[in-house]
Amino acid sequence: VRAVAFSPDGRRLASAGDDGSVRLWDTATGQAVGTPLTGHEGAVQAVAFSPDGRRLASGGADGSVRSWDAATGQAVGAPLTADGDPVNDVAISPGGRLIASGDDGAVRLWDAATGEPAAAPMTDHGASVHAVAFDPAGRRLASAGHDRTVRLWDAGSARPVGEPLTGHKNWVSDVAFSPDGQRLVSASADYNLLLWDTETGQAIGDALTGHGQEVFSAAFSPDGRRIVSGMGDGTVRLWDAQAPVPMLHGLWVLDLDVSDDGALIASTGVDQIVRLWDADTERPVGGSLAGHQDVVHGVAFSPDGALIATASADQTVRLWDVATRRQLGPALAGHEGAVLDVAFSPDGRLIATASADQTVRLWDVATRRQLGPALAGHEGAVLDVAFSPDGALIATAGADRTVRLWDVAARRQRGSALAGHEGLVNAVAFSPDGALVASAGADGTVRLWEVETGQAAAEPLAGHGEAVLDVAFSPDGALIASGGEDKMVRLWDARARRQQGAELAGHEAAVRSVAFSPDSRRVASGGDDWTVRLWDAGTGAAIGNPLIGHWDVVDGLAFTPDNTTVVSGSWDRNMRTWPVPPDASGALCSKLTQNLSRDQWLESVSPDVGYVATCPDLPVPAPADGEGAGG
Repeated sequence: VRAVAFSPDGRRLASAGDDGSVRLWDTATGQAVGTPLTGHEGAVQAVAFSPDGRRLASGGADGSVRSWDAATGQAVGAPLTADGDPVNDVAISPGGRLIASGDDGAVRLWDAATGEPAAAPMTDHGASVHAVAFDPAGRRLASAGHDRTVRLWDAGSARPVGEPLTGHKNWVSDVAFSPDGQRLVSASADYNLLLWDTETGQAIGDALTGHGQEVFSAAFSPDGRRIVSGMGDGTVRLWDAQAPVPMLHGLWVLDLDVSDDGALIASTGVDQIVRLWDADTERPVGGSLAGHQDVVHGVAFSPDGALIATASADQTVRLWDVATRRQLGPALAGHEGAVLDVAFSPDGRLIATASADQTVRLWDVATRRQLGPALAGHEGAVLDVAFSPDGALIATAGADRTVRLWDVAARRQRGSALAGHEGLVNAVAFSPDGALVASAGADGTVRLWEVETGQAAAEPLAGHGEAVLDVAFSPDGALIASGGEDKMVRLWDARARRQQGAELAGHEAAVRSVAFSPDSRRVASGGDDWTVRLWDAGTGAAIGNPLIGHWDVVDGLAFTPDNTTVVSGSWDRNMRTWPVPPDASGALCSKLTQNLSRDQWLESVSPDVGYVATCPDLPVPAPADGEGAGG
């Protein structure tokens, strides 16, 4: 379907398609109105209503413009044909007197009553014309061309008005006037939108740079307060026309963090921008944090929520003031490769960064200076970094198949590398008490390491069979969640060092991210099947249906501190928030005096699911003689 247009009263929608037809639809019911309007000999590429809603104009790849009676669906007059070039767009003047068309050779004006040319072809673009639009008064016509320009014409004389509007770096695909006619928006294959003052011909502000592929279409809302645009990646985006800032990320969202009070979300993307969002309204907060010159791989809030640290492929780290949205001082430079992850120490005084240059670096937040030399030891890119709960240690995950621990005060590696994985290590996580580190390996295992001794704390937790992509401890330290390329989420008993229950099956592709809720009762998972799923951490049961809305890999998850919302980031360049269903166990626990006994658990849940005290604030019955075998 190449084009759509609403009737002036909004009751009908016309669509034009590659099947050679124009179709009418009832917008209230979604049902087709009448039969398809046929006559074009090939794809129909454009459609427009007359201002009174009685006529339709359509443009086809067959080089013709056709008029239709919108009530009867009958053709009106003969097709309007010129040089046979495919017609890319059509527009009807506000008075209904003229039809404008743009084709591969020119802009053309037609007398709607007679079907005769109303002026000589306007060939100044010297290339394909992709879009035409009349201003609200019908006095001017705008056209968008493959020559990278927007041009304005006097609709009466067909003469140019002013100089061409230049600024786009690739062909211009669409153009639209604001309702008051004072502004013009243009969309381009250079990934950008531009706003123009129609009187001066000057650009208004900077380019709207949230998109990540060619922008094919743009339009103003009827009140002129919003601009809507559609792009080659399949997304539709909204912009504030008065102070244009993107309301969605324009490129892959690579990392997310939630402030400790749950009020703000920070997201980063391939678009080199860091954006702040109000977690309640899901709207942008202030301006975006722009300054990086390449992909932003990591983002982290300081513990007090006052600062944000960002890590980028431009080899720098930047610190930002959340209140003012301003960068604090110059970028932290020193890495000689892309910075892949960043983490604040628990007291907020330090940040640690992991880089493709095979080093970890420590930085003083107050002075924004690097502390000592780079921490070197990994023999490949450092993919992940995490502080211990007391801030004394850092754990890193490396492409060299090792996990390494670093003494923060001494700024040196502690002990030998923790080796055992037979593939790169994708992620690391400390247990809440800081006694263990869990690592996720491409060898299909989760491994636990004793922080004190650097020794393996147990045999590898095997079950995935394919690469493990993420790992997380529950806040209470009882469970570990892992997600892998085998499409499964697995829960592990952190004390017994074995899998708890059966795998959590449901994803139809690799699971890339896992996260526990703050109360440890829920697990969220995101995967290559574009879905977010919620699970009961105690029983392993799915909670509700898959959360569908992303159209690409989900590669980042976090719960808000109040347990009410899950935030997800995706390769579709967007972040989304999802309400978490109320925990029914909370209401149940308020009516009980103690947890199920182990025998009751085995009878009512499953022998395959390890015992869990589902009501943490209630006592656990003492086992009777012989009770609890298999615990």
